[in-house]
Amino acid sequence: MCYLKGTRTLFVLLLQLCMNSGDTNNEFGLLSFFLSHYSCDTINYYMKHRLHPELQKLWLSAHYMEADKVRGRPLGPVDKYRIRKKHIFPLTIWDGDAMSYCFKEKARTLLTDFYSRVRYPSPDQKKYLAEATKLTDTQVGNWFKNKRQRDRTPHSR
Repeated sequence: MCYLKGTRTLFVLLLQLCMNSGDTNNEFGLLSFFLSHYSCDTINYYMKHRLHPELQKLWLSAHYMEADKVRGRPLGPVDKYRIRKKHIFPLTIWDGDAMSYCFKEKARTLLTDFYSRVRYPSPDQKKYLAEATKLTDTQVGNWFKNKRQRDRTPHSR
């Protein structure tokens, strides 16, 4: 039985209300309930293709808000990275593709293969790679800069 059909808007509104009020206990409870109880194929398809990014943002922002309260100061990039590592997405809102250093393995493989042929990609090639890997042009450019730097640096370990 698909009893959650049509409740997406209500769910998102309730979750945002909990987040804005700072009620992280209800927030995690709502998110966990929704993620564990949907079973309809249409909702599964909708969740997989439409709601994953939105639910992932909500999942992370809830953990960021909780950590922000505990620490009593704004979170920096390193703090957010550690939270993302500690609180991985449940499989219901994650495609299961392995991540390595914030990039999906498929993206890293594509970038590494391209790097073996072209060490200095043109702006058009960077745009192509950004679209293929679902990264930004800046992320692709930085990946190539870092890779060239790592190749220049002798391995001292």
